[in-house]
Amino acid sequence: MAKQRLLLCVTNDSNDFQIEQVKGARQAAARLGVDLDIVYAQDDGIIQSQLLRTASIPRPKPVPPQSSLSRRDPPPFLRRHVPQRLKALLGSFSAAMRTTS
Repeated sequence: MAKQRLLLCVTNDSNDFQIEQVKGARQAAARLGVDLDIVYAQDDGIIQSQLLRTASIPRPKPVPPQSSLSRRDPPPFLRRHVPQRLKALLGSFSAAMRTTS
């Protein structure tokens, strides 16, 4: 299982309160065994919201492209709904595809 990651976005790195927040968050992350990313918003609320928004957008896992021509068998919906003659035709087509690939 991947290690949990947390994000802490503080307004700046020069305020004593913010420094203590970061220090406490680092200690807690170490105790819990999670990764902690810290970003600073340079005392700007717009920058802070942008940092949080871009960090929270899920990044989809890439899916390898799958060509419909590379399928060896017809999809299940075709197998259920296609009349028997067409099934036979699709079966011979699949067989021909197996011999040529």
